[in-house]
Amino acid sequence: MEEEEKEGLRTVECLRGRLLAQRQVSRSTKEEAELITKKMEELEKHLKEEIRLREKAEKRLKFVMKKLEFIRGSRSLEGSEQLSSSEVSCVSSVSTSASNSKEEEEEEEEEVREE
Repeated sequence: MEEEEKEGLRTVECLRGRLLAQRQVSRSTKEEAELITKKMEELEKHLKEEIRLREKAEKRLKFVMKKLEFIRGSRSLEGSEQLSSSEVSCVSSVSTSASNSKEEEEEEEEEVREE
């Protein structure tokens, strides 16, 4: 009878060891899944911000392209190769607004990174 009890105790100890090992694996897998989930959320947040900034830049590009087409059109109407003073001022204001917009974008990006 003692031999059967010893065998039973060994079986119980073996099963207990397996159970503890499985729990540890399960725990570490859960922690890894949580880390991956957090990383995915962070990447999605950055992706949304990048998409927003790209769309904003595309709008600015359209605006500048329209201004350029307007300037080209008015130049061809005048038949002159030189820009008039109003066109020069228009071009400089577009470039100034573009540089100001770029500075604003950089400030916004810094604020997002700080959060």
